[in-house]
Order: sequence, then C-alpha cells, then structure tokens
Amino acid sequence: MHSPKVTRGGRVVGQGAGMDEGFYSYLSGLDNLRLVAEDVDASRERIDEVVELAGLGGCEQERFSTYTPGMKRRLRRAAELLVGLPETSVHQG
Repeated sequence: MHSPKVTRGGRVVGQGAGMDEGFYSYLSGLDNLRLVAEDVDASRERIDEVVELAGLGGCEQERFSTYTPGMKRRLRRAAELLVGLPETSVHQG
C-alpha cells in the first residue's frame, strides 16, 4: 500500500524541477516541512511535533538528498501529519 500524495495549495507535492519523491532534494527535511506548513498555516511547534512523531528527530537538518528510503518515508509521514491526513504507518511502502 502506498502513502497518499501530500497536497500543498491544491496541487500534489512532487511536481516540478528539483523534486524527489515530492520534496526538494536540495533542502533539508525541516525546510521541506516548513514549505508544507506555510500552506496549511501550521506552527513551528506543530512542525517540531510531527518531526518527533514521524521519527525524524536528529535528522531533520540533513539535506533530503542524503536521506535513506526509510527516512524519506518518515519525512512524507511528517508532511502527511502536517496536512491532517489519516494516521498510517511510516513502514508502509
């Protein structure tokens, strides 16, 4: 089962140049989440919360392009939590 696409501003994240699996490869995981948070008016505290819930703590400052497949799934889960998608396992693929 694949995770649903995360939408930002009415469009699917992952469309456009410089994107990888729906995120900007040259930005950190945290900066990618900040972009999502802007579109859904999520607070910095909520970003911190979803980073921990998704298991990204300690890795959020690293560039997305360096993430392992498992960390990329965790980042997608954090973004899903920011936009309010239903709870799913970060281990689903």
